[in-house]
Amino acid sequence: MRVHTAGETMEDASAAAYPAALSDLPSRSRRTSHLKIALIIVKVAVTLLAIFLISRAVDWSSFLAQVRDVDPIMFTLAVLMSVAQVFIAAYRWRFITRALDTRSQVGLSSWLFVRSSYIAQLLSQVAPFGASDAVRVFLLHNVGVRLRIAFKSVLLDRAIALIVLFAIALPFVLLSPVMHASQQFYLPILIIIAAGLLVIAAGFAAARPIARLGSRWRVISVFTEAILDARRLTLGGLRGLKLVCLYLAVYLCAIIAFWMLARGQGLPLKLIDAAAIVPLAIIVATIPIAIAGWGLRESFIVALLMAAGLSLESALLLSVSFGTILLLAALPGALIWLGSGRPSVQRATSGED
Repeated sequence: MRVHTAGETMEDASAAAYPAALSDLPSRSRRTSHLKIALIIVKVAVTLLAIFLISRAVDWSSFLAQVRDVDPIMFTLAVLMSVAQVFIAAYRWRFITRALDTRSQVGLSSWLFVRSSYIAQLLSQVAPFGASDAVRVFLLHNVGVRLRIAFKSVLLDRAIALIVLFAIALPFVLLSPVMHASQQFYLPILIIIAAGLLVIAAGFAAARPIARLGSRWRVISVFTEAILDARRLTLGGLRGLKLVCLYLAVYLCAIIAFWMLARGQGLPLKLIDAAAIVPLAIIVATIPIAIAGWGLRESFIVALLMAAGLSLESALLLSVSFGTILLLAALPGALIWLGSGRPSVQRATSGED
C-alpha cells in the first residue's frame, strides 16, 4: 500500500495514479470494440438464420411468378407513401427538439431534420439497431444543440413511437379479421399488447418519482427525465394532440403502403388488417437482435399470415415488398449523405451540458 507523506496532497496522489488509469484505457477500449463486433456478428447470424429457415420452405417458381404479377402502380404508390413517412417523421423530430430546447432555436431548420432523418432512415435499413439514432444525435449536436437535448430528442422520438404503436395496435387487433383468423397468435399478441400498455401507464403514473430518483445519477437522469418528458409532451393539451397526430400520420402512411402492396398482389387483406399487422411488424423489427429487423419482420409476417390462411410465398412476398419499399424510400439518404459535406458548428448559441 502506498503511504502519503505529510507534505503530499490528495491531488499529488491522484496525479500519480492518473498514468496508470490512462494505461488501462486501451485495454478497455479493445474490450468494448470486441463486444460491439461480437454483437454485430450475432445480429448478422440471427438475420441470416431467419432468412435461411424461411427460404428452405419457399416454392421459388411460385414466388417468382407472383413477383411478375405484382401491380407496378400499387408498388410505386407504396414507395411514395414511404417517402412521405420520412418527411413527416423529420417534422415530428423537429417538433420534439423545439419543445425540449426552448433556449436556442438557431440552426434548427426543417432541412437539417429532413437531411438527418434521410441519412438515419438509410442506416436503419442496412445497419445494426442504434446506428441510425447515434447518427441523428451526432448531426443534431453538431449544429449547436446541446448533447443532452439531442440525445433526449432521439430517445423520446423512439419511446413515444413505441407508445403510439402499442396504443393503436390494440383496437385494430381486436377488429381485424386476419388477426382473428390466426388463432394461435391472437391471444398471445393481445396479452403482449395489454402488458405493454400497462407498463406504459404505470411509467406515466410514476413519472415524477422515477425522475426524482434518477436525478441522483447524471447518466441515468437522462432516461428518467425522458419518461416525464414523454408524459408532458403526449398529454400536454393541444401540443400533445398535435404530436400524437404526427405519429399517427407516419403510421397511417406505413399502413396504407402495406395495404397497397397487398392489393397489388391481389391478396384479400383489408385496410383494417394492415392497421393491425403493421404496428406489430414495426415493434418486432425494433427488437435489437437482427440487422435492421430483416428476417425477424419477415418471419413474423409470414407466420401470422400463414396462420390466417395465406400461402407462404404470398406472405413472404408481401413482407419482402414492405421491407423493399422502406429501403427504396431511404435511398436518397445516400445522396444526401455524400453531398451534405461537413455541417457547420454553431455551439456559441447554446451551451454544452
